[in-house]
This record gives sequence, C-alpha cells and structure tokens, in this order.
Amino acid sequence: MATAYELSFKDISVDCVIFLDFIEHFNDPEKAFHEIRRVLERDSLLLLSIPNDATFKLARIIALKIREAFKERGHAKKWKPELIEDELRRRGFTIVASADLSFHLWRSSLHHVIAARKGLED
Repeated sequence: MATAYELSFKDISVDCVIFLDFIEHFNDPEKAFHEIRRVLERDSLLLLSIPNDATFKLARIIALKIREAFKERGHAKKWKPELIEDELRRRGFTIVASADLSFHLWRSSLHHVIAARKGLED
C-alpha cells in the first residue's frame, strides 16, 4: 500500500494530483510535497485544499457544539493560504488560482483551495 510519502507511481507519470484536506495531518509535509512533485508530469496541476480551522471553530460554537469546537482535529500543522503558497513556490510550483470556499449557508470560508502548476523544468 502506498502512502503520500512513497507514492507507487513512476517519476513524471501523473498529469494531476488532487490533495484535499490531507496536508495538515502530515508530520512531514515536505516529504509529501517532494513525492507529489516527483510523480507530476511537467506543466501539470496540483489541486489542494486546506481547512480554515478558525472558521470551523467559530461555526461549531455558533451551532452550540462547544465540545466539538475545542476537540483536537489531529492536525499536525495549521496551514494558512499564504504559508502553503510560499511552500509550493519554493518547490517550483506556480500558483494558478487560490480562493476561499464558502458554504451555502455559511458565508465565511471553511476551506481554501489552491491550484498550482508544476514548471517545465525537471
């Protein structure tokens, strides 16, 4: 069984990686980013999302789910959009799009989505 630290794909063999709400759980996100970059073809896309922990907490408090609001989520790192974008740029990605996603009944963003393109080099 493969993990995000050791993907079972050949080098430069995948044209898109979709990585939704995972990176915040990894103790070694740099290793996961390295593996994603290794398997992505040149000029291909990485789509990833991260939760907005502060908004989730507030939403749970407003919904009177107080215990749930303060429960540990198992996030090894609390990412903010600018931090993950900087990390991707350091790894040779170009940010194509970056946007908050709001829930239809909740106007604040619960998640942030980023589309990044791997460069032509490698």
